[in-house]
Amino acid sequence: MNIGSGFAWIGRHAATVLVGGAVLALLLPNVGAILLPGLRPIVIALLALAMVRVDADDVVRHLRRPGRLTVTITFLMLLIPAVVHGVALALGLPRDLHTALVLLACAPPLASSANLALLIGLDGALALNTMVLGALVMPVTAPLVIGFTLGLDLSVVQLFIDLVINFAAAIAIALVVRLAAGTTRLKRRTAELDGLMAILMVAFIVAVMSDVGRELAEDWRRVGKFLVAVLAANFGLQTLIAVIVMVVGGRPRFLPDRQSGLTIALMSGNRNMALIIAALPASAAEPFLLFLALYQLPIYATPLLMGPIYRRLRDKAPGEPID
Repeated sequence: MNIGSGFAWIGRHAATVLVGGAVLALLLPNVGAILLPGLRPIVIALLALAMVRVDADDVVRHLRRPGRLTVTITFLMLLIPAVVHGVALALGLPRDLHTALVLLACAPPLASSANLALLIGLDGALALNTMVLGALVMPVTAPLVIGFTLGLDLSVVQLFIDLVINFAAAIAIALVVRLAAGTTRLKRRTAELDGLMAILMVAFIVAVMSDVGRELAEDWRRVGKFLVAVLAANFGLQTLIAVIVMVVGGRPRFLPDRQSGLTIALMSGNRNMALIIAALPASAAEPFLLFLALYQLPIYATPLLMGPIYRRLRDKAPGEPID
């Protein structure tokens, strides 16, 4: 078996590989500790790989409706963080949890949002374009939100610079790969690219979950608090936006159909928080690694738990009551 066929095999069994990666993360914390300093390169590689697989025609098709994308991104990356900040203040959440939730809400949709959307039966093209454009505007929106809501003791300018560097590196890598391999060849290598994505995601999971076992042994209450928070943030946002979509329907011009609205609901809860964490100084990022690690659990559970709900809502006849 050569390297290419090995990657293809991993790609065809990616779901199992990812579950195995989560188990390895708990069983091999020392390996995670070794990988943790490389978290930033792993994140850049994942983003670059997602960009390699972007279909330029789909991007252009959505860019022909810039108003719709602008409203979607404004809603996801400015309005939702403000609402999360307000709710955290109203509930009197601890500072660390409050900050983690706002950082999460500032992040763009997952790099794998399109894959999640297609798997569930939603609008993969909308998810893909929102992810790409959200990633591009995050160096501007995230520092603004963090500066206005949290007043973190870090340089907003430095955060902006680090985010720009990360995205510039990912774009450069993606361009080089696309030029060297060619679009036709890349389309034929879908399974291999899936395998590479799975390997990188396993490395990411092992790195961010390196301390979960120790944290659980030392302070299980803190782990439990963060676990409840990530489940509520992910599934709560998805459910809230999905309900709003079902009530509003397709009446607003930026929400042409129910499928698009439900795709926005999917993206609202599944964010690429790692992009924010990777851009923070190590001392500022460390308190949020446990939150980031536990946040992977609802992401991987979304197709299983939310998929049937999204499909049911997508196919519901107009006027049919919500069960």
